Formats: sequence, structure tokens, C-alpha cells
Amino acid sequence: MKRHHVWPDGHWDWPIGVCHKHGFQLGDMIWVGGQVDLTSSGEVRNPGDLAKQTANAMDYFSDVLKGMEADLADLVKLLCF
Repeated sequence: MKRHHVWPDGHWDWPIGVCHKHGFQLGDMIWVGGQVDLTSSGEVRNPGDLAKQTANAMDYFSDVLKGMEADLADLVKLLCF
């Protein structure tokens, strides 16, 4: 099966070096790593505004899915912490 990794342009990044990608696809299965409200240089956006942080994290999540030709309607399971 073909593997596909996703890291959208302008997507948030860690303030430290990491080797993973935001999304991974193998066949029909897609996995998306935890999404947060950071800038592409790893700085916290919207400190103290949980509603805005949640909305931005979901936007990032949606962007990762788009990179694998999917969208939120394709979501089967979502874990939130």
C-alpha cells in the first residue's frame, strides 16, 4: 500500500525539532496527530481564549484532512484532551 504524509504549508510547528508529520495515510486509513493553536514558528496563539484556540485547532485538523483528499465529514473517531 502507498503511504502518504501531510504537513500543510504554513501549518503550526513545534518550537523544537521533530521527525513526525501532522497526518499519515495508508490505503483508506488516515491518522491525524494532535492539533493545537500554535504559529508556524511554535508560538502560542490566542493565549487564554479557549474557544478561539479550539476553533483554530479544528481548522488545522481540517487542513490536514484536505491534504489527504478528505474532510471532517469523513471523520470516524475524534479524541479530544
